[in-house]
Amino acid sequence: DANGPALMALESKNTSDSVTRQDHESVRAVRVDDESRREVTALFENQKVEHSGESVAILGLGPSHSVPSANSLNEEVFVTQLAVRALAIDEEFQLHVKSILHTRSVAAVMVTKQKCIYECQFKSGVKGDVSLFRAPVKSRERMREKLIEYLPDEFPDWPLVGYVLDPVRCAVVVQTPGQILEVLSWIEDPACGVLICKIKNRYARHAKVVDGYRDLSVHVRFKGKSNLSIIGEIQLHLNEFWSLKKQMHKLYQIKRAKTPDSV
Repeated sequence: DANGPALMALESKNTSDSVTRQDHESVRAVRVDDESRREVTALFENQKVEHSGESVAILGLGPSHSVPSANSLNEEVFVTQLAVRALAIDEEFQLHVKSILHTRSVAAVMVTKQKCIYECQFKSGVKGDVSLFRAPVKSRERMREKLIEYLPDEFPDWPLVGYVLDPVRCAVVVQTPGQILEVLSWIEDPACGVLICKIKNRYARHAKVVDGYRDLSVHVRFKGKSNLSIIGEIQLHLNEFWSLKKQMHKLYQIKRAKTPDSV
């Protein structure tokens, strides 16, 4: 595909000035008051808390994780907020992404709750199938596990769960790099009803990838009919990488498991 270099050249970026966290004022999927923020600032500045590696029950993760020695920083209330918002808005989010593809299609090949296939006419003049796969809402357990990834050398914006941008998610699978870029342009269209907040391109030349896995993740702010908002994820895949992902899913579960029984 002649668009391969263009896809590889697309840089990961934040596309909205500041809407990159679930606690942003235009999202409010996570809600925290100013007094709580001042308490955290005081905890880290006055007590000079550092990443000591001490095992403590923090962030709702339990004593088995090595995290900063800040016992008062329990994020369970914010994990609950995000999980509840995701459950409340997931159905609308999934239907909205489905409508974006349906609008661009010439025929619906298959439509079920979990998977849709649309025949689309691309700018190249070629017709091709675009598949949409629904993913489950991210579990509270996985949200808690993700918090550990957001503990850098310097304390970031708090609460940490604000960085979880895929509580609701789905996958779009196409055949060529050019089709990925065109589907991205559909999502970028202001008329499609979502705001792109962040693009993470694992097809880029210098992208950091794990086990060869690649995709283009588009994080979007979505507002439902109830005026509730959330940042969700639309993954754009090439078919061959999607097939690889499905084959590697069990290996991923094994690597992530804490005990053999949890596989």
